[in-house]
Amino acid sequence: MNDLATLRLAQKVIYRNQLEPPFNLQNLVQQYANVEFITFPENISADGISLGLKIKKRPDILINNIKPDTRQTFTLAHELGHILIPWHKGNIISHTQAAIDNYRYYKIEQEANLFAGEILFPTDWLIMNLKRFDSKIDWITYVLETCKGSLDALLVKITYLQYPLIVAYVGFNDDIKIYSSKTAPKFYGKVESLDDLSRKFCTYSSFEAGYICGKESLIIDFEGSISNSNTFKDWRTALDFLIEKTNLEHKKGSINSILAVAFNKYKDLSLPDLVNNVYRSFDGRPELESLILQSEFSDYVYLRCEEMKGNNHKSRKRRAPKLKKKK
Repeated sequence: MNDLATLRLAQKVIYRNQLEPPFNLQNLVQQYANVEFITFPENISADGISLGLKIKKRPDILINNIKPDTRQTFTLAHELGHILIPWHKGNIISHTQAAIDNYRYYKIEQEANLFAGEILFPTDWLIMNLKRFDSKIDWITYVLETCKGSLDALLVKITYLQYPLIVAYVGFNDDIKIYSSKTAPKFYGKVESLDDLSRKFCTYSSFEAGYICGKESLIIDFEGSISNSNTFKDWRTALDFLIEKTNLEHKKGSINSILAVAFNKYKDLSLPDLVNNVYRSFDGRPELESLILQSEFSDYVYLRCEEMKGNNHKSRKRRAPKLKKKK
């Protein structure tokens, strides 16, 4: 089961049970299993245990009650994932932060984590509330209070969102923890501080600095749209103009390559969404900052994507099988 299938399975549970935070997670899990909160022996460091998966009609779920409340909540949703994901069978000792030493076990735990993240923080509900708040810090605070989840669990969930967002905070030993959504720009190189991180991007729509759960934090929002100014007749003319203006002739091949890779990643989106995501894919690259800052750069991206999407559509039509007419 891939990530998308795991998310869809969790979303079916949400839809079927008409769930919207806050809801009683324990009552939900008890529809499928017997649940007990107990103190695990000191030699067992697990968060939870699932017994009799796909064997017993009602498997048994044990939750380690010496863990923090938010960890127990996540583990309960995690165990529900083990119950419902079809190939999770038998008895599973759960470590929600499993190491990658045993890849098969790690993969099973990651799937259950992904399922749990969707159950606790439903994607549609997150995005709906994100648009309600002017402050992203207030949004995160509201989500945590409503869902009773941990900050780290929510930040991992954010990495699966299609909304372009980066959340970072200062961790122990002053190291910078960074969580980027699927459509946020990637950064390249080492990050020394939150200020350093903020200087790595130029396609952002807003910054917000503050404290989340007592941690010094930074949220970078990249939501926005670009358009074609109709200054150039085609993307080649636009690119030549930009290359001459920025003196980046030696980067011309790289520029076209970055766009082609980003196009293939987002080609199934509508043209406006495709263009915005491809545009952001150039950000976070210091060597191309002078190019991205040019107002004409959006024309190049728009025109190139428009042409490639048109060619992609024509190619699909040529490959479509012809139906035989009935006699």
